[in-house]
Amino acid sequence: MLSNNWQALLTRINNSILADKETTRLMNNPETLFYPPASMEQVDEAEKRLGVKLPFSYKKFLLVSNGFKIISSTYYNILSVENIQWLKDFDSGLIDAYLHPFPTGKYPAVSDEDYFQYGEKQNSTSIRPEYLKSCLAVSGWGDASLLLLNPEIKYNGEWEAWAFANWYPGAHRFKSFWDLVNEEFKSYLEIKKH
Repeated sequence: MLSNNWQALLTRINNSILADKETTRLMNNPETLFYPPASMEQVDEAEKRLGVKLPFSYKKFLLVSNGFKIISSTYYNILSVENIQWLKDFDSGLIDAYLHPFPTGKYPAVSDEDYFQYGEKQNSTSIRPEYLKSCLAVSGWGDASLLLLNPEIKYNGEWEAWAFANWYPGAHRFKSFWDLVNEEFKSYLEIKKH
């Protein structure tokens, strides 16, 4: 199992973003990006409602902050455990947009070699659009961006995490929600440095 220190990471995100007056001005100058932690009972209720066991790092995140206001300048409104929902219920139009060009259900083949490439060598067009039908929306729409968890691909109790954005021709994928938040925050810091 992964040993993620969500408290430390979210505190760094909180402090860095709150120091960014341009970003916080657009958010009406919040005092904190944290929400109160979810309880195990709230997580259990969501798992019953959704009919799944949520991935380990995502549950740990919720137990530190039940949602989060912003993790980078483009990904915000991370939902509380009570508000997460299957993408088909949250925004079926996104699924339709990706699947409509393939009415027969024959989607473009993406080899395992291409699909299971993560990090800088990843091609964001190497997604399997049929997985969208199973994805869980864990954020609201941010700056034309959305965060999803994909239960079709699992790593050591984690679900693959997708960062959808209008600047990707597809999605940028990560092995876990922890990896996604960590990498998006690193990208935010790089952008701010330049």
